[in-house]
Amino acid sequence: MPGAAQIFQITKHGKIVDTNHGLTAITGLALDGNDNLFVLELSTASDFPVPGTGKVVRLHESGAIEEIVTGLVLPTGNMALTRMALSMCRTSVPSPCQGPDKSCGLR
Repeated sequence: MPGAAQIFQITKHGKIVDTNHGLTAITGLALDGNDNLFVLELSTASDFPVPGTGKVVRLHESGAIEEIVTGLVLPTGNMALTRMALSMCRTSVPSPCQGPDKSCGLR
């Protein structure tokens, strides 16, 4: 269900202190050097995952969700941040993509 996925912040004593709402099919999380949280979503479709609806979003402390990259083809948890770049696997789940390398995500 779109928007039903959540991220929980849990203390070392097991208490839930914060949650983030409004996310769908989370497959990866990454923090940058400033503790900004980036979330990789497999698909934002309502039923079965749909190629081309995956995205990376940044969660702001206010709870706002900022789209960073959209149109990803079924990406999974292969995401990493460095000081200069966000990188991820272009296509992690088999899909009917076209092109010589059969990838239809970021180039």
